[in-house]
Amino acid sequence: TCKFSPDASNIAASGSDDKTVRIWDVEHGETMMTYNLGSRFDAPPGVSATASSVRNIAFHPSGNVIAASSNNIQLFDLRSDSVKQFEEMSHIGCDKKIFNR
Repeated sequence: TCKFSPDASNIAASGSDDKTVRIWDVEHGETMMTYNLGSRFDAPPGVSATASSVRNIAFHPSGNVIAASSNNIQLFDLRSDSVKQFEEMSHIGCDKKIFNR
């Protein structure tokens, strides 16, 4: 899956079967960041640390945060390269527009 940043900054995010989310510089065709959902983070108690393939990706309207869904939803802050949230939310997908509540 692939989504373009809504702020027209020539940034795209892609998710794939290898459990990674890649942030792309579209203008130069280069990977800017890679997040490995399978091994990057320690899961809190009661949350599965084993991610499946990335099913969907959504940008926050600001373009600064990306949500990626596998068997969990993880929010990545692109400004600080940090995880905003890591919760067991397998019953919701990014396609449910989690940023537009």
